[in-house]
Amino acid sequence: MKIGIDLGTTNSAMAVFTEDGEVEILENETGDPTTPSLIFVEENNGDGDQLTIGKNAIRKRRVNPDRVLSRTKQYIDSNQEKTWKIDGNEHTPRDAASYILGHLFDQAEKRLEEEVTGAVITVPYDFGATGRRATEDAAKLAWGEDFEVHQVINEPTAASLAYVHQMGTTGTVLVYDLGGGTFDATLAKASPSLIQVISTEGNRKLGGEDLDDELYEHVRQKIIDEGLTDPEDVNAHTRASLREDVTEAKERLSDLKSETIVFEADGDVAEIKISRSEFEAAITEKIDTTFDKIETLFEKDTVVEAGITPGDVDHVLLVGGSTRIPLVQDRVKDFFDVDPKLSVNADTAIAEGAAIKAAEYSDLEPENVPRIGVGDVLSHSIGLEDNERKFNLFLEADTGVPEDETMGPYTNPQANPKHLEIPVWEKAEDGQDLGDINEDPDDSDAPERIGGLTFEDIGDVEAGEMRIDVTFEAKPDGTLKVSAEETEVLNRTIETTIEGLGLSKEEIKERREGDEDRTGVDLVDEFSGISEQDEDD
Repeated sequence: MKIGIDLGTTNSAMAVFTEDGEVEILENETGDPTTPSLIFVEENNGDGDQLTIGKNAIRKRRVNPDRVLSRTKQYIDSNQEKTWKIDGNEHTPRDAASYILGHLFDQAEKRLEEEVTGAVITVPYDFGATGRRATEDAAKLAWGEDFEVHQVINEPTAASLAYVHQMGTTGTVLVYDLGGGTFDATLAKASPSLIQVISTEGNRKLGGEDLDDELYEHVRQKIIDEGLTDPEDVNAHTRASLREDVTEAKERLSDLKSETIVFEADGDVAEIKISRSEFEAAITEKIDTTFDKIETLFEKDTVVEAGITPGDVDHVLLVGGSTRIPLVQDRVKDFFDVDPKLSVNADTAIAEGAAIKAAEYSDLEPENVPRIGVGDVLSHSIGLEDNERKFNLFLEADTGVPEDETMGPYTNPQANPKHLEIPVWEKAEDGQDLGDINEDPDDSDAPERIGGLTFEDIGDVEAGEMRIDVTFEAKPDGTLKVSAEETEVLNRTIETTIEGLGLSKEEIKERREGDEDRTGVDLVDEFSGISEQDEDD
């Protein structure tokens, strides 16, 4: 069986496309359509890490918040991996994703009563090659090196698939996706047979959990104003309980005009009443930020060249649990002057779209599988690093895929090199100096090296004698084929397919067998570089 998975920052979901032509959400062991993407690491009893995932992890976090892995997805798209150390064991974002995916796979098989052999998994639109490959690695770490990850697709694209298939939504659409940890805005043209993405924009560090933080600070100040102990000065258990109560109050305020939180510390008890208007005032600045991103989207060259303005949007598709907040829906309506669509379940729309795409790889009869093509765009610029450590742009962000570009000739800057390396990068601007890149794992916008290829055993050659043409070919499945042809000295062509910096099949097998700690791999190679050839030579 092939399933679709929304691996979310806060909540994850899974779905399957059935023989009846319907999308079925696969509920977890508690009968819920979504599973909190939260991992509680039990105290080590000598048998290795024991993990609790989902609602039970939330319950245990109230008692011991220091043993929790949360918001891990925000760090998986980085080749400078962040780690969490508990009981001397390190856990990377890729590990955390594998724990969650393993739990989801197990629950899916229990619901389906058959083996899950493959999946389509979603990621935020702006994930680069590293994050996409790390997500695929996580699935294989969870379920075996031979598990098939058929595609890693963008979350807004998956949501669009769900709306087109289930509601027949067509025309110019804007996907407003405010999930637990990220915000995406995607503009596309939708028809019954094709979703053509035009451009995307967003903020990877803005989501429902940030709204929780804003409301928590508001409640905290009200507690201080009542003359009670500052929640930040109480024990971790009490503080964690208050945060959970704030999150639950936020969710209820979408339906209620007011909510009350009970806070108890140092023998004092207070009832803190919060109105919906107070909540909206607390989060207004964050919501404003999403519309700043939407305005940026409509200012991008690809959108301007397509002649699309906010007034041309036929449908706004709401995705993500935070779009249930009345303020969000009101702001969307005011901005676009259309009633936003929330008919497909906002929490599960992405998983449903992934299941529709996964059906293409299933054993279902072809006539029962919806065939909705997807024309996606590159999330980031792609190019190579030259000998001066400058970025040579090949493919710009928002370039439609498939697409290819050839540039050259490049040459060898030094005589008699043993090997000549061609480093490949993304997220940089043409001409940008790559020699002093911010390696902060929290900076998701910094340029990243995603691979490369190398001419080996070159032999005797004068500086500037080689002639190298490099071709970049971006494919719809998210992979990038890079080839380099040298025509003057070696008469040789080398090529590679870049799927991001990830684990080999052997490494995945070893880690599953426990032969290595899951602490990541060294992703930095020695630099050598190439030079752009002077056309007058």
